[in-house]
Amino acid sequence: VLTSFAVISAGAGANLSWQSVLVMGVGNVFATAFIQGLGEYLASRTHHHYVMQQRERELWEIDNFRQGELDEMMLIYDTKYGVEQEDAEVLVNTMAKYNDLFVNVMMVEELGLMVPDGESASLAEAIIMFLFFAVFAVCPLLAYAVVPMVINPSVSEQHLFQISVCVACGLLGVLGAVKSIYSLQRWYVAALEAFFMGAGACLIAFVVGRIAANILEAASAEQ
Repeated sequence: VLTSFAVISAGAGANLSWQSVLVMGVGNVFATAFIQGLGEYLASRTHHHYVMQQRERELWEIDNFRQGELDEMMLIYDTKYGVEQEDAEVLVNTMAKYNDLFVNVMMVEELGLMVPDGESASLAEAIIMFLFFAVFAVCPLLAYAVVPMVINPSVSEQHLFQISVCVACGLLGVLGAVKSIYSLQRWYVAALEAFFMGAGACLIAFVVGRIAANILEAASAEQ
């Protein structure tokens, strides 16, 4: 949302036509969505490879230094969970009968790493990231696409910018409120936080766009 909103604000500050703002905004949205999706895929794939590499190392240690790994797990259960020595020994020896189970538990307890189910999830995550980013980022641009082409062709760029500001700040507030579900913040605090973050980004982009336009206009007048 902020990415496209910044483009719109800079375009409004520079007094660009709604067509120019729309073209730049749409191009920016899908290019950034692609980068976000690709970044998510690469990060997920790298993490997957790292986890599986650590798992292979743990399997090698079980095969070659089995008792040392058993002792290490018993120590973890003793110091971390307060499990008595005899109970920890029974627990660890029982799990150690099943290599896959034992190494997966070791990965969590010793390294803090969850073994992923499969690498295919990274591609799904990348697609979801691309779609969510594109859908939300394009919302502030809807005013520039729908109003002049469907509702009122003679609408001014100023009114389009005002509509876009309302859409973007409202959407940011809603997203902030939804984010509070997964945090300890009150919903209205999270909503206001997101709202003011969007307002600040809008102001900065607008001012920079206006300054850049004035500089270019002054340079053109001198030539």
